[in-house]
Amino acid sequence: MAVDKTAHALWKDAVEDSRREAAKHDQSSSSFSGMVNGEKAQISPRKTNPRNADEAARANEGLYFRQLLPGRDFAKPENATTPIESLLFNVAVKMQNCVYLVGDTASRTCVCVDGCWDVASVEEAARKDGMEIVAVLASHNHFDHIGGTPPAPFEGLGVKIPGLLELLAEDPNRVGYVHEVEVTEAVERIGLEDAERLLSVRDGSKIKVGQKVVLEVIHTPGHTRGSCCVLVTLGGADEMLLSGDTIFPGSHGRCDLEESEPESLFSSDGVRRVAELQDDLRIYPGHTYGGRHTTVGREREAGMLAQVRPRSNI
Repeated sequence: MAVDKTAHALWKDAVEDSRREAAKHDQSSSSFSGMVNGEKAQISPRKTNPRNADEAARANEGLYFRQLLPGRDFAKPENATTPIESLLFNVAVKMQNCVYLVGDTASRTCVCVDGCWDVASVEEAARKDGMEIVAVLASHNHFDHIGGTPPAPFEGLGVKIPGLLELLAEDPNRVGYVHEVEVTEAVERIGLEDAERLLSVRDGSKIKVGQKVVLEVIHTPGHTRGSCCVLVTLGGADEMLLSGDTIFPGSHGRCDLEESEPESLFSSDGVRRVAELQDDLRIYPGHTYGGRHTTVGREREAGMLAQVRPRSNI
C-alpha cells in the first residue's frame, strides 16, 4: 500500500520547481498542476460529485460543508501579488492540501479545519456563503496544516506560511484547537504570543457549532503523535469523517518521520473506532493524493483500514 511523500520533501520539490520556472520567466500555474511527485495510491477510477453538489445537499439538512482545494478555491497562482505569495501558492497546489469549512446553517457559524496557505481566500469563501468562522481546528501541527515556519533548509529565508496564526488574528473572539500533545510545538511553530487562544483537545473532545452540528475529535496517532480525525455529526447522526493525514484514499500518511508514532497507526483505539464506522460514511482527506474523498467501506476493503483490527476482535 502506498504512503504519501513527506510534506517536507514536497515543500523542497515545489520550491525547486518554482525556482526553475522563475528562471525561465514562466510562473504559470500550469507548471504546478500535475500530480504530486510521490508514489500514488492504486485505486480504481470513480466518479466524484460535481463541485458543491454534496455541499448543497447537506446544507438543505442544516449542515454547512465546503471542501476547499488549492488552485481552485484558494492559493490560485494567478492571483498572487508578490513573489513570496507566488511561491507559496505554487507549493500549495503541488501539495494538494485541503481546507474544510464545517458549520451550522441555522446559526451561520462554522469551524475552519486545517486552514493554511491563503487565509484571505478561505475567509472570503466563508463570507460569500454568509458564514462566520468562529474557530479553527488543526488535524495535526505540520506546517502545511497550521502554517508558520517551513522545514529546513528554508526556515532561514524568513518565509512564514499563513495559517492558524492569521486566522486567529482576523477575529479576537476566535479560538484554535490542536491535540494536547502538540499544543506547545504548534504555538512555537506559528509564533503565537497569546498561547491561551490555542486550546487543547483530546480523544472524545467535542466542538459544538450551532444547535445540531458537532465536530468530535478522534485521536489517531501515527503520522504524528497528535494526529486526529474529526467525526462530523448532525443531530447525533454521523455525517462524514475528516481524516487529516491519517487516511488518504487507498493509502495513509507517512509514519517514518521524527515526530511519527508508527506503532500506533493501525492499533490505536481511535483508528479502531474509525474502522468500525458505517461502510458508506464518506472520508475527506487532508490531501487529495488519491482523490477528493473515499468511504470507510472502501478503505476497509483495500486501504489502510484493512490492516486495523476492530475492537471487538481484541
